[in-house]
Amino acid sequence: MHLVTQPWAQQVAGSSRVLHARPILPIRQSQLLHRRSNVVIPRTAAPSVEEVAQTSTTGASQLAGHQQPASNNAPAAPKQQHHFQQQQQQQQQQDGSTFSWTKHWWPVTPLSYLDPQKPVPVTLLGHTYVVWFDPKAEQGQGKWRIMEDRCPHRLAPLSEGRIHEDGTLMCSYHGWQFSGSGDCTRIPQIGDSAKMKAACASPRACVASFPTTVVNGLLYAWLESGPAAEAEAAAVTPYVMPELEQSTVKTWGMTEQPVDYTFWLEQGMDPTHANFLHHTCGFPMSDALPMPGEALPKEVDLKGGYLWTHGNYTTKHVDMKAERQFVPPNSLRVVYDRGFVRGFATMGTPVRPGVSRVFFAFVTPPGMKVPLPFKLLGKLPHWVRMGSPLADQDTVVNAKQEAYMRSQGLTTKQYAAFARADQGVLAAHRWFEAAGYEEMWKQRMGSSYIPDSSGSTAEVSSSTEASSNAEVSSSLSSSSSTGVGARYAYKPYLLPQDESFYFDTYERHTKNCAECQAGMKLTQQAADAAAVAAVLLVIAAASLAAAAKTLLSPGVLLCGLLAGGAVWLRGKLIDFRHGQFISSRYRWQKDGGLSLVKGDPIKLY
Repeated sequence: MHLVTQPWAQQVAGSSRVLHARPILPIRQSQLLHRRSNVVIPRTAAPSVEEVAQTSTTGASQLAGHQQPASNNAPAAPKQQHHFQQQQQQQQQQDGSTFSWTKHWWPVTPLSYLDPQKPVPVTLLGHTYVVWFDPKAEQGQGKWRIMEDRCPHRLAPLSEGRIHEDGTLMCSYHGWQFSGSGDCTRIPQIGDSAKMKAACASPRACVASFPTTVVNGLLYAWLESGPAAEAEAAAVTPYVMPELEQSTVKTWGMTEQPVDYTFWLEQGMDPTHANFLHHTCGFPMSDALPMPGEALPKEVDLKGGYLWTHGNYTTKHVDMKAERQFVPPNSLRVVYDRGFVRGFATMGTPVRPGVSRVFFAFVTPPGMKVPLPFKLLGKLPHWVRMGSPLADQDTVVNAKQEAYMRSQGLTTKQYAAFARADQGVLAAHRWFEAAGYEEMWKQRMGSSYIPDSSGSTAEVSSSTEASSNAEVSSSLSSSSSTGVGARYAYKPYLLPQDESFYFDTYERHTKNCAECQAGMKLTQQAADAAAVAAVLLVIAAASLAAAAKTLLSPGVLLCGLLAGGAVWLRGKLIDFRHGQFISSRYRWQKDGGLSLVKGDPIKLY
C-alpha cells in the first residue's frame, strides 16, 4: 500500500457535486494501535524512542503480514451483490475456493531491463513498489527484492534511494536503511545504539517485503507479504508455456500500454484482426480468410481458464490448426501446428485502471529452420530491434475503442459479435466478470478508485466532459512520480485525444528498460562524435585550401565530402534516437497511420 492523493472532479446526473483532492490513507498508515493502552491513536502522535523501547516486543515480521485491527467506525459493507460476487460464491460452495488476484505470481519485468545498482519504481495492481537488487542475499549470490515504495519515516519513495555499500536499501530523504526482508537496520537520527535498535525493531519502522522469483529471465512478484505468504508462494511455480521451455529463443519483450488489462486479453484472443490492423506489417489484407473456430461454453473455469481452438485466417497454410489458451490470471499461450514460428507466449499485468504491462516472447522449436533475415535480426541488440509499428497499431485502436466505450457506458454486450472468430473475446470478458475484476480494483485502491463507466458501475458519461477535463488536468499535475504508468494519469481514456499520447515510447518502454537507456545514451554519443568529426573536417578542409590556395584540391574535396557525410550521419542518428527511444509519432505520420495502407485492399476473399 502507498499514500495516494487523487484529485478529481465528478458530476452526477441530476445534481452537481465536486470531490476535491484528499489523501487516501490505508488503515495501517492512518491509524495505529497503541499496544499499552489498546486504543487507536493518530499517526501524528508518534511515540518517543523510550516508548518504542518499552512497547516494541516484536520485529518486522508482524508488519509483513499486513494484519491490523479493524476500525470500529468502518462503514458497513453494501448489501447489494454484483453478478460476479454471486458467481464467486456459487463456485466457492462447489469447490471451496474463490479467486484471489494477489495470490498469484505476476510478471514484473525482464531481468535484462533492470540495473542492479539502481532501485526502480513499479506499479502492480494499483500499488507502487520498489524493485532493487539485494547483493547479500542467497549466500552472496544476490536476489531481486520487491518492497513497498514507502519509507515509514516520512513516507518518501524508496525508489528514489540508493543501494548502500553494505547491501541495504537507503532512503535518500533521511538515510534510513532497510534489509531485503524489510527490516529497518539503521536510523541515523538516533545516536544511542540501544535506542536505535529498539526503534528499528518496531513494526512501524519496517517495510512490507514480497516474495519474488525468476523464471526464464523474467522477474515475478507474489503480492501478499508475511511468513504465510512466503510459504504459499514457495509452493506455487509460475506458469510457463511448455513450448517456450523447449524454444531455442527465450527473449522477453515488454512494453506498457495506455489500455486496460482486459483489452490485453481481448486482443490476444482475436487473431483475425492481423490482416487488417497489421496490413502493413506482413499481414496483407488480400490474404485474409474467414476463420473457423470452435464454440465455447457460456460458463468459464475461474481458475483453469479456457482453451480455444481455431483454424487458419490467411491463405498461407490453409489447413493450419491453432490453440489459444488463457491460463489465469495473466498468461496467454498461442500455438500453431506449422511455420518456423510455432507460436508465442504473452503475459499481462494490470498497472492501474486503463494501463497494463504486456510481455511477449516468440516460440521456435529446436531444430526448426529459421530464415536468415530473422536469424540476423535476433543477433542485434534489443534496443535496435524493439521499434516495431505493430504495437503502435494495437495501441491506437484499443485506446480509442476503450475511450469510446468508457465515455458512453458501453460493455461487450454492445459488441455485434456474429462470427466464431469472436468466441475467444467474449469468453475473456465472461472470465473477468466471474473473477471480480472491478471488485479487485475497489479492494486494492479503496476510496480512491473511480468506477468504470461500463456495466452496473457507470458514472462517467458523455455529459460529464467538463468534469472529466478537470480530472485530467488534476491527475496530470499530481502523478509525475507514482511509478510505472504515471504518464497516463489516473484514467488514460479521459485524456485529450492527442496522438503523441499513444506514441510516447519513452514512458511506455525506455524509462523501464536499462538496455534501451544504454542504447539511447550510445546513440547520442555517436551523434555528438559525428558533429565533432564534421567540425574537424571543415577545419582541415580550410587549412588545406589555405595551403593549396585553391578549393578544388583533392584533399579539400575529400574533407568536404567527409564533413557532409558526418553531418548527414548525425541527423540520421538523432532521428533514430528520437523515434526509437522517445516517440514513434513521426514514423506513424510518415507511414500515414492506419488510413494509408499498401497493397490491394479490394481483393479480400
